[in-house]
Amino acid sequence: MSAIPRILPLALALLLSACASVTPGERRITIDSTPPGAKVLADGREVGTTPLTITPDDVFPPHWKGMSYLVEGTLTLRRPGCKEASMKVTDPVLSKDIHMVLECDAAPPAPQPAARPAPAAPHGDGGDEAEMRLMRLERLHDKGLISDAEYRSIRQRILEGL
Repeated sequence: MSAIPRILPLALALLLSACASVTPGERRITIDSTPPGAKVLADGREVGTTPLTITPDDVFPPHWKGMSYLVEGTLTLRRPGCKEASMKVTDPVLSKDIHMVLECDAAPPAPQPAARPAPAAPHGDGGDEAEMRLMRLERLHDKGLISDAEYRSIRQRILEGL
């Protein structure tokens, strides 16, 4: 008897075991987005936030369609300030990582500095507040933190507010 018939079953067993090294339910992929932090929805059901690693068969369970056992579904990403992005997913799509670029609004404008408080009213405790501001101003000037010109200008504004 030739060696080929004895080796063929062994080679076939090795080949099949290599193909079965990733069994259904063990395959994992990452769903990522630019910018990150988008909610991930599988057929309308929230499953996490990007970046997210999933087991595709758990998130999109295979089912019979006619004579085929396959995966079909819709993957949706939602992030505030961005347009919702969706894609149809099938077995081939879920066989590798997914990265989606979201269309987002321009960056929000930088916060504006707080408006300066209005000068103290000329009546009531305004004089006490002005006195404290003048003393603070004088300390800053004495420490050399503001120039003579700045000192005079700020002092004048404080006094005008009385």
